[in-house]
Amino acid sequence: MTFDLSIILNVHDEATYIARTLRSTEEAARYARDQGARVELVIVLDRPAADLAERIERYEPSSGFDGFQVLTVDNGSLGPSRAAGIAAARGEFVTLCDADDLVSFNAFAASLDVARREGPDAIVVLEFIFAFGREDWVGQYSNSDAVTPLRFVTYSPFPARIFAPKSLFLEIPHVDIPLGGAFAFEDWHINCEMSAAGVRFVVAPDTILFYRRRTASLSAVFDRTSLRVIPPTKFLQPAIFLAAARSAYRLYEDPESEQEDARIVDARMDFLKSSLCRELVYPANRIDPSIDIRRYGADRSYGTRRLPVAPGMAYYRLCQALGPNSTFTDVVLVSMQLDDYAAWYMGEVLGALRTVDPAARVLVFAEHPVDLEPLRRHVPIGTVQVVLAELHPGLAEADRDALAVKALQAVAPAARIHFCHSAFASRFWRRFAPVFPGMRAVLYRLGYGAEDVQGRAFGFDDDLDLISDCLPTLRTLIADRAAILERDLERIGAMATKWALLPAPVACPAPPRSRDQPRHRVIWLTGPQGAGERDDAAALMDALSARGARLQVERWPAPAQESDGGAPRSFLAEPIHGAVDLDGVLCILATAFHPGMQKHVLDAMAAGVPVIAARSSGVEDLVDHGRCGLLLPEPPADSDMLAVCAAAIVEISTDAARYDEMSETARAVVRARHEPDVFQATVGKIFGDRD
Repeated sequence: MTFDLSIILNVHDEATYIARTLRSTEEAARYARDQGARVELVIVLDRPAADLAERIERYEPSSGFDGFQVLTVDNGSLGPSRAAGIAAARGEFVTLCDADDLVSFNAFAASLDVARREGPDAIVVLEFIFAFGREDWVGQYSNSDAVTPLRFVTYSPFPARIFAPKSLFLEIPHVDIPLGGAFAFEDWHINCEMSAAGVRFVVAPDTILFYRRRTASLSAVFDRTSLRVIPPTKFLQPAIFLAAARSAYRLYEDPESEQEDARIVDARMDFLKSSLCRELVYPANRIDPSIDIRRYGADRSYGTRRLPVAPGMAYYRLCQALGPNSTFTDVVLVSMQLDDYAAWYMGEVLGALRTVDPAARVLVFAEHPVDLEPLRRHVPIGTVQVVLAELHPGLAEADRDALAVKALQAVAPAARIHFCHSAFASRFWRRFAPVFPGMRAVLYRLGYGAEDVQGRAFGFDDDLDLISDCLPTLRTLIADRAAILERDLERIGAMATKWALLPAPVACPAPPRSRDQPRHRVIWLTGPQGAGERDDAAALMDALSARGARLQVERWPAPAQESDGGAPRSFLAEPIHGAVDLDGVLCILATAFHPGMQKHVLDAMAAGVPVIAARSSGVEDLVDHGRCGLLLPEPPADSDMLAVCAAAIVEISTDAARYDEMSETARAVVRARHEPDVFQATVGKIFGDRD
């Protein structure tokens, strides 16, 4: 026997609610039957408690049903349990129900009328949703052509309780989203998949879903425990989304369109004052007095046409930037604090990967506006760079994260993801690593900061906690220096095989500097200094002169210059954009950590320039004391630093033979550890072995 409608009632732990749900379902089925429909009830028990299973076993269907089935499944998941009920259904149409909700008595009859009128590519939803129990509010659904695809990106604009031809559910089934996994919301996902297939959503006017809000419901548990991310969906793939949302995007470029939506929703809320509303709520109230009509007013209402379109507009622009059919092999996450050295180093790695795999494509996500020029100079041609905060004005952090998640699901689900001391990347990976089990996370360990405080070097390392918390989800940790790798292993003490050593690529210029070349300059690598602190260089020259050494000391970066108004201008030189001029340089002096210092030190060594480094400079491990430079002894007080520096400079400047030996040793160290060909081969080995 076949039926017009099969009602799929999913049951799990609703023992204290099921009686009221069955009464409401019977009432609506009886009304549909009076209109000539043949109705079947299919109850699906998924791991029910014993008392609940016993109650269903004793249940005798009322005259509202022409057919009745009970299925028992062992899924522990709503998606496959709904699918089981749909497969067993004998009706032309199917409606999905939950065992703690109620419906208005006209729900099934009105939905069936709309479904027959709209045809096989339509899903019907009840127009109003009245929440009751833990919360009281009213929602109003609109047809999908009014909601538009823009509102699917960060919201679920349609409910789980949908009404459609059985054939449609068989063609596009629910997926399994178990509780406790990375994903949630099988209803949001199937509604997206339906939309990707061109299915329309239409409302059955003047119908109500009475939606029970309770702490222990599956939806409430998902809200509390999940990442609020749905599995990848075809609907959010750029090619499909761009085509589906094109007209809506053009419409909502005019802000008046959202205001018009709000006016339409407000006008429709007049339904709450109508006698029809009271007639529909009254029978439900008789079944469950928790449905209190006094609590429903326009001040507690929303409509899906009033959901913000900003995230959808931003995602549309993001899809435009990505391209309609793009896939990416590598993703870089950067923050505002991306330093030049990290950008240069990661760019070198990505360039080497492109040599290994010419088909590699790189996507760079910056959360906020940041100077990407250092990275842009080195990443492969064809790299796509997107600043998330610039996709739409005022995007919240949660929306920026959501856009990044959905884009990566669509275009880079199995990519390598690269990051280095990035607040955005750290937050993103901590939260969303479970969403991307196929991604290979690469964390770059490119030095640790240090600051001298009264003669003691205090270190700082923003990524150490990330490693400690998320090490199982990190595929590779790349250190540019052996000392960093060794220190990490000492501190972490687990999963040592995840670390790899990859010294930065630096080529030695040929031929080396002439020994007869005058060496009268000292380049002092310091952190950013204000205009008022520039006299340190003059004081150091005085200390050198007192020791018989007439040398020019130059800071890098140059101190800030004061504008006419007295405020400091930006630095005259950028650490990586412009290389240090080594012509006539006697030595490099590194006393305070700043990003990019490693590159300058290596460039100097490659040119045969010895390096004098403080033990808190962050580059002290690059200097082999006495062989390619000197490490400064820790002075007893900050005031003695200039004297200590001057003594070290004089030490190497007065012994020509020792100076030449240091110069050649520095070049030899660079050749042994940092040759670009060795770097290229090591990149191939690291990623070849781990991919």
